[in-house]
Amino acid sequence: MNLHPEKLPSAIERYQNEIRRVTGVVEGHLGERQWLVGDKMTCADLAWVPYTLVAEILLNQPGHAFLSDFPHVEAWYRRITSRPSWKKVMEMRSKLLDPSSTYHVGTETPSSSSFN
Repeated sequence: MNLHPEKLPSAIERYQNEIRRVTGVVEGHLGERQWLVGDKMTCADLAWVPYTLVAEILLNQPGHAFLSDFPHVEAWYRRITSRPSWKKVMEMRSKLLDPSSTYHVGTETPSSSSFN
């Protein structure tokens, strides 16, 4: 991740607070349902996972996980990331991002059960 070379405390605090605010809105929404839209996982959930992942990376503190402040978001995030299909995609992603890997998309034959 390329971040600005100069650390601006006011900017850092502003954006950390904005991430907390937006995650709080999602927390309230997920307090009434399991998924962002409807009664099953949709593209909306998948589109929101990277935001949650980056927020978790940026705002975790030693001894305090960011998502622990948002139990409904944390449960939603764990529901998605515990799915076999999510784990498979993340494994493929790791292989593709590894500069020493010879893995290429399409080297495995997908099956109808690949992304369950």
